[in-house]
Amino acid sequence: MARPAAEQLRQFAFDALEEAIAQAELGPVRRTRALRLALGYLASLHPRLRSSGEPYRDFWRALSLDGTAMRLAALETALRVIYSQTDWKRDGERAAVIREHAQLGEESLQSDRPRRPKKAR
Repeated sequence: MARPAAEQLRQFAFDALEEAIAQAELGPVRRTRALRLALGYLASLHPRLRSSGEPYRDFWRALSLDGTAMRLAALETALRVIYSQTDWKRDGERAAVIREHAQLGEESLQSDRPRRPKKAR
């Protein structure tokens, strides 16, 4: 595997957070080490803002909230702030693809486009 560039790592981290939000539509999300790593990596990109770790903590805590509307609102709010603090623009199309893949139960994003169901013969 080739060594990923910094921008690619940042995109992978955001993809993990987008996937967690997609899973949050179905219920509380398990707090995994992968999500902890993604949040920690994004927080490390801007040490000057490190004292303001609130959006990262807020995202982490919101994963396990019981109410769907409250959980999704808290996750979206935290993610918006994280995008802003890391000077990265949210790609709505990419987020939609990740959401569709998550709803289909696919674990990895193989392309920028969701797979279409095979036609019955």
